[in-house]
Amino acid sequence: MAKPVQPLLELVRKGTFREDRKNHRQLLGDPGTPDLPFVVLADLQQRMRTSDNEFEARKIARAFRNAVELEHAAPADLANDGPRVKRERAELREELRKLGPPGSAKQAIAFFPRFLRWPDGRPFELNPSQKLFARDLYKRDRRRQRVFEEALLGVPRGQGKTPFCSGLSLLAECQGDDLPHAELGLEAKVFQVAGARHQAALGTEYASRWVEDGELGAWLRVKGSSIASRDGRDLFSVLSADGRLSHGRKFRRGTYDELWLATTYREVQNYVALETALQKDQEADLIAISTAGHDRSTKLGQLYDRGLACPDVRVSKDGCRIIASDPENGFLMHWYGAPSEADLEDPAIVRACNPGLHTDVEAILRQLRRSRNGQDEQGEDEYEKRRLLFNQWTAVKNPWLAPGAWRQLYAEGVEVPAGAEIYVAVDAAYTGDCTAVVYAWRDPDGRIHLRARVWSTSDRWLAHRYVNEPTLDNEQLVEPYIHELAGKFKVRQIVFDPEYFVTEAKHLANDGFEVVAMYPQAGDMSDAVRAMYRAVGEGKIGHDGDRVLTGHVESAQKKKVIRGTKEFTAIDKGPGGAKIDGATAAIMAHWAALGGDTGEFVGGLDWMREGEGDE
Repeated sequence: MAKPVQPLLELVRKGTFREDRKNHRQLLGDPGTPDLPFVVLADLQQRMRTSDNEFEARKIARAFRNAVELEHAAPADLANDGPRVKRERAELREELRKLGPPGSAKQAIAFFPRFLRWPDGRPFELNPSQKLFARDLYKRDRRRQRVFEEALLGVPRGQGKTPFCSGLSLLAECQGDDLPHAELGLEAKVFQVAGARHQAALGTEYASRWVEDGELGAWLRVKGSSIASRDGRDLFSVLSADGRLSHGRKFRRGTYDELWLATTYREVQNYVALETALQKDQEADLIAISTAGHDRSTKLGQLYDRGLACPDVRVSKDGCRIIASDPENGFLMHWYGAPSEADLEDPAIVRACNPGLHTDVEAILRQLRRSRNGQDEQGEDEYEKRRLLFNQWTAVKNPWLAPGAWRQLYAEGVEVPAGAEIYVAVDAAYTGDCTAVVYAWRDPDGRIHLRARVWSTSDRWLAHRYVNEPTLDNEQLVEPYIHELAGKFKVRQIVFDPEYFVTEAKHLANDGFEVVAMYPQAGDMSDAVRAMYRAVGEGKIGHDGDRVLTGHVESAQKKKVIRGTKEFTAIDKGPGGAKIDGATAAIMAHWAALGGDTGEFVGGLDWMREGEGDE
C-alpha cells in the first residue's frame, strides 16, 4: 500500500517537498489544496495552478523547492506567516530610500559607497565619468518613465568596467518592485553576460564578495554562482554562453560585459535575447560595457555606429569623449576613446581616454612605447595597445582600404532592377572557411553596385547562413542560388576561383552560363585589386550596407606578392584569421562588370584535363 502524501503545508514546514515527485507537483497545482500562508510560496502555488504544460510545471516546482530551502534557514518564521521576509524587504527598501528617490540617479550614485567596498576597505566611490553615465542612464520623462532602456559604455582597459557593471546589477536586484512603474511583487531578475566565461566569473566574484562581506548580506545571499534575496526571489545570475537558450526571459536588468568578444552567432544571441525582451518590464534596461573591438561589423560595432547616428551627439575632450542619445528610441552611448589622428603620447589625450580617478598616465605611455619598440613582454603590438589602452577601433594593422572608406559607399534605397545584366563571382571553400557569391550591376551612371551571399560552417565567421555540416556543399548551396539570380536578372558571366569550384563550374557551363576562371596568383587578379581600390576612392562603387560583406571587406589587409621580378598587389586575411572571401568575390565581380580581361573562357572546359582541380 502506497504511503499517503502529506499535506502541502506539512511538506513545507518539514522542508521535504520534492519537485521530481509527480504527486508533490500535483499537490502543489491542485485547486483543492489550501492556500499557503506565505507570500512567496503562495504566489508559486497560484502559478502552478494555472500552468498549462509539463515543462513550465517542472520549472515552477523547482522554484518552489528552492524557496522552501531558503526559508528553512529560519524555520520558526514558517509558522508565523513569514514576518521575517516582509520585515527584511521593508528594511532594505527603507535603506535605499534614504539614498534618494526610487529609481533615481541620486539613489544609484549613493548606493555604491554606501554598500560596496573594495578589498582594502575603501568605499566604492564612482568617478565623474561613471556618475555622468548614471545620471543619463536613470533619466525619466514627465510621466516618470525611463528615457533610456538600452545603453553602451565604451572605456579602455583598467577603468573599472566590470565592478561598475556588477554594482549596477546588484542595485537593480535590491530595488525589487520599489520603482515608479515596477509591477508589484515582480521578481526583479538580473542577468549578466560576458564575451568570455572568465569575464562573467569576474563579475559574479565582485557581487558575491560585496554580499558576503558587507551589509547586503542581511538581505541577500550567495547561492552557488547566483545571488538571491533571502525569500528566494530577485535572482542575479549569469546566462549561458549559448544565447539560443536565453530567449523568452523576463528581467529587470541585463548587462553585457566586454561585448567586443561577442563575434559568433550564439554569443550575439545573448544580447538579442535580452534586447527583444525589454518591453516585458517598463523598468527594464540593457547595458553593454566594453572596450573597442577589431571589427565594426560585429554587434558592438553596430551599437557604436548607432550611437554616432543619434540625433544628439556631443563630442568633447579633444574628440576623446562622445556622448550620444536618442530619447525617442531609448538609446544612450558614452564612449571614451582617442580619435585616429590623436597624438597618443600626449598626456592630456591619455587622461581624456582613461577617465578613472587613479589612472597612471606614465604607466600607459610606457606600455605604448614598449609596444612601438617591439619590447612588450606579453607580445601585444601597438595596435592592441591602441585598442585596449586608448579604446581605438583597430580592425587590421595594414588595412587594404582607408578606415571608413567602404561605409561611405552605402547607396541607400538602390535596388537592382529586374532583368538587369549582372556579373557573378564565386570564392568557394569546403571546410573551416566561407563560400561567398557576389554579383555586380552597373547602373546607367556607370556606378557598380555589389550584393553578397556568404555561407560558413562555423559561426565564428561572418556569414548570412551557417551550415550545420562539417563541409560546404557548394553544389547544393551555390548552384541553386545562381539559378535563382538567373530567374531575376540576366547573368552575363560567372567568374570563379578554380580551387574549390571546378565541378560546380562544369555544371553551370553545361547549363548555358558563360563561366570564366580567375586565378588568385594571376596578374589579372592583381589588376582587379587595384581597380577596385581606385573605384572605392573615386566613389564609383555602391553597396546596400550588408554587414557581412562590410565585415569581409574591412577585414582585408594589403600585402605585396613578389613573383619573379614582378610585384603584385593582393589582399590577405584579417587578425585572428578573419575571413575575407566576400571581399575577394567582390573584387572579381567588380572586375568582370568593368569588362576586364578575366581569364580564359571555360565554356567547354578544354583548358582543364578531366578531373583536374577536383577535391
